[in-house]
Amino acid sequence: MQPTNWWPVRWGMALWIAVLAVETLFYAVITLTYKLGLFTGHYPYPRNVPLLEVTPLWDPVLTLVSGVVFLFAIGLILKRNRIALGAVVAPLVINLLLIAGRFSRPESGFVQSFSIAYQKSQYFLIWPILGLAITILICLALWQDRQSSAR
Repeated sequence: MQPTNWWPVRWGMALWIAVLAVETLFYAVITLTYKLGLFTGHYPYPRNVPLLEVTPLWDPVLTLVSGVVFLFAIGLILKRNRIALGAVVAPLVINLLLIAGRFSRPESGFVQSFSIAYQKSQYFLIWPILGLAITILICLALWQDRQSSAR
């Protein structure tokens, strides 16, 4: 029996992808509004935010596209569509590459923010690693569902 045959598993997978979509879309919207100078009159962003200053415009645009694809993946997961795996893997890979690019720019502050000296606890990486593991498990379940439906 496949785990995706059980509706609570599918809804749990869709809920997790919805969390990823919301997080991705919030990052993209906040960064784009800062970079484009929108809505700064009502909520002025601090002009000295180093990450927003050094972020190229294509970064939040790609993040916005991947967030929209994550939203599309929710419906595909619930319908058990074969392309649900691609709709989860593609934005996940894009987001991982974007994060790697942010780490490669020392002026972004990502490397410093992940250092043990900056954090209050050495266990701060548990949540990102756990989130990545959950997403990989979802991809494996979707891949297994795709393989069995092809037979």
